[in-house]
Amino acid sequence: MSNSELSNTVKQAYFDEAKASLDMNGRYWNSSIPRPSATELLEQLRCDGYEVSVQEIKPVWEHVFYLPEYENGVDDIAIQRALIMETEDEPLHLPT
Repeated sequence: MSNSELSNTVKQAYFDEAKASLDMNGRYWNSSIPRPSATELLEQLRCDGYEVSVQEIKPVWEHVFYLPEYENGVDDIAIQRALIMETEDEPLHLPT
């Protein structure tokens, strides 16, 4: 995939959802985004004015994008999310 294709794919598949989640919750969780796409999304968000960081966090190894003031607690939230995903077939409400 070319850089242009990657950029367009990320813009279409993740960008709006990530912005909405960051605006509402200060964090955006994604368990299926590939690493190159996560890197591109981080760049796009920063270019759009978001002071955002990203971690690939265990135990499920989800990517979490977060604003600086929402960094605390991501490890605990990741554990809560993993427990819910383990016990529910189709988790409807995961902590953010």
